[in-house]
Order: sequence, then C-alpha cells, then structure tokens
Amino acid sequence: MVAKENIYIYETIKKGLPPSIHYLTGVIPVFFGFCIFGKCVFWRSEFFASLKDAVATLFSLLNGDSVYGIFDDLIKINFLLGNIFCYSASILFTVIVFNIFLGIVGEAFVTKKEKKYNQQWIYRILKMEENQKRKKILLEEEKEAERNKTPKELLKY
Repeated sequence: MVAKENIYIYETIKKGLPPSIHYLTGVIPVFFGFCIFGKCVFWRSEFFASLKDAVATLFSLLNGDSVYGIFDDLIKINFLLGNIFCYSASILFTVIVFNIFLGIVGEAFVTKKEKKYNQQWIYRILKMEENQKRKKILLEEEKEAERNKTPKELLKY
C-alpha cells in the first residue's frame, strides 16, 4: 500500500514538472551563455579549457564544489572579469534560479493541498485574519471611548 506522503510527492512532481521544464528551457541558454563566455575569456584556465570543462566547472561552482579554486584561478587570469563573472553567475543561478524552482515546487504542493481540502483552509485563514482585525478595531474603539469620557462619567465606575 502506498503511503499518503508518497501520493503528495507524486502529485507535486506531476503538477510541478511541466512549469519546471518550461522554465528550464529559458534558463539553459543563459547557463550556456555563461559557459561560452567563460570559455572565451578564461581560456587559459584549466577549468575552462574546453566547453565540456566550462559546463562542468560552472555546474560545480553553482553547487558549491571547489568555489575557492575556481574564483582564485579566474581572478589570477583577469581580476575584474573574474570577480564579475564568478559573482554574477553565483548570484544569478543560486539566488534567483534555484529560488524560482523552489517557488514552482512550492506552488505545486500548495495547489495539491488546496485541492484536497477544497480550499477550506484558505477560508479558515481568511476568517481568522478577519476576526483578528475586528478584535483590533473593537479594542481601539473601546480605548477611544475611554479617552473621550467626561470626568462625571469616569466617576460613575
């Protein structure tokens, strides 16, 4: 028998795979553009000796493997371009691309959960937020009423 967690994983993958593939078709040309730029500018480095090495180097850099070695080698060849290349590739792919993938998968998971519970949990959250706003408004109105009372009204209590 298949566990419920496995069904969620399967459904999340099924829902998240098409947008992920669509997004990858836009990201792969940028990745290869970085590889070709690295090959053209840093051809003296052993990391960018061939296009195959450039792809492997950039992929390993983005996954955190031998980061210092790659940075150090490229900075020795061209200090300014080496820094710009390494930092821009790292920031672009690690921060932006990976987080968008997480967003796609997260969205697929939430939609699966939403479908299972017939969106009841969304309405519960909205209702709780609305109740909190009402309580806040009532408290503010009570405080305002206390501030506006005359001395005679205050003495009644």
